[in-house]
Amino acid sequence: MDNTTLADPAAWTPNYGGQTDFAFDDLHRYVALAGGWGSGKTWIGARKLIRLHAYNAFDDAGNPTFVPSAVVAPTYQNAMDYDVPAIQDALADLGLSYTWRGSGSLCGGRFSGPAIIIPDWGTRDHPSVILFRTADAPERITGWEVGAGWGDEPSRWPRNDDDPKRDPFIQFMGRVRHPKARRCQMLFTFTHEGQGTRVFKEFSGTDLEHIIYTAPTKQNPHVATFQESLRGVLDPRLAQQYLDGIALNLRGMPVYPYFSQEPGRNVDPTIMLDRSLPLHLRMDFNSAPGMHALIGQYDEKRDLFTSWWEFFEDGLTIRRLLADMLPRMFLEQSIVKDGRFTFPELHVFGDASGGSRNPGHAETNWDYVVQGLQALQLPFKLRVPRGNPFVEDRINAVNAALCDLSGTVHWKCHPRCQRLINDLSTMVRDKDGCIDKRDINLSHASDADGYAIWYLRPIHRRYFEPQRTNV
Repeated sequence: MDNTTLADPAAWTPNYGGQTDFAFDDLHRYVALAGGWGSGKTWIGARKLIRLHAYNAFDDAGNPTFVPSAVVAPTYQNAMDYDVPAIQDALADLGLSYTWRGSGSLCGGRFSGPAIIIPDWGTRDHPSVILFRTADAPERITGWEVGAGWGDEPSRWPRNDDDPKRDPFIQFMGRVRHPKARRCQMLFTFTHEGQGTRVFKEFSGTDLEHIIYTAPTKQNPHVATFQESLRGVLDPRLAQQYLDGIALNLRGMPVYPYFSQEPGRNVDPTIMLDRSLPLHLRMDFNSAPGMHALIGQYDEKRDLFTSWWEFFEDGLTIRRLLADMLPRMFLEQSIVKDGRFTFPELHVFGDASGGSRNPGHAETNWDYVVQGLQALQLPFKLRVPRGNPFVEDRINAVNAALCDLSGTVHWKCHPRCQRLINDLSTMVRDKDGCIDKRDINLSHASDADGYAIWYLRPIHRRYFEPQRTNV
């Protein structure tokens, strides 16, 4: 098959600026595109990988080489939601047929799914494949070589300085070395998450094999409304990072700079529960110092979250919370009266990883929650995503709720929620820009609250509707 058209990135009409520079770069071995939200990073990353895959599929004489390529996403859900569809769309737009293999072995066991197979450039025994792996399973980024690799959102990949085998960035860097590839190149597309990430440090040095391009959101004409909306929500410094593609030095900064104990702003003793709205139970599961839970609500018409009651004690478990503390408080506060729940429904939010099996037990944390609420005979609904949001997404959602740029407050708590107030007022960033969690008493209450805020008021989905265009 003639693949000369695929070798010309001009046929893809990338946006002017950083996206075009990234698409045309054939010189550097490591090429990164740091872009703002909605700048088209995934769109161009998929098309550049297909271009490289096509170039490596045949040698100089036009004979097939069967050189594979690979994509590494932050998580399996991210791969399935964004990267796999992006590759499939790119192949379809370029008129190439493909098949999807979600599992199973390829090439006599040399490769395993998930993978996309391009029949025109391979055979049954030697398929032309694009492998998909995830940064949360670095042990699977091994045992194979590829000609081209695309790492999506590496600023959000986990890092392991103690064990290189558990560090996805290090493992992926060692995979792009196939001896039959005409051009070995690694691609990275991401939005900065501060100056402490490995990918920022990797590309901020003087190595001539590395180059990083910047694609501000404003360079994508398809998302002008999205950009304008977010600039009205984000602090100017955060807008620099998430819209303009400029990494911030976050070390020592407050995690929640928009929280204020000014009377009546975020801490308000006058807030009351509205019995016409669902009641929230927000939880964070942990054994040390103990689990945390909050009672609150969200008034969609007023666009206001409230956190009204806090549960915590050393060693608090789910069973004690649901069998003792919660029903006792419900009776004392007339949330349950004459055996009747006095709110429309109980909405339950929390840590998605609570669905993992407990060591030595068949039940998960969420199994215990369901059993406990069923025993209380409460009308409830679990509002838990398939996977936890990235920490920065949750933090940004909380900050936008604490106070937007217009000065409007969308979150208040009662002063009795002392652990939550302490979290919001004292937590800072560590040297890598992450939450400093050296004090085990911090972060759990704010995490519990943050799960509900992100679920109901996420910044990305609130202001951006994806399009099947160059975004």
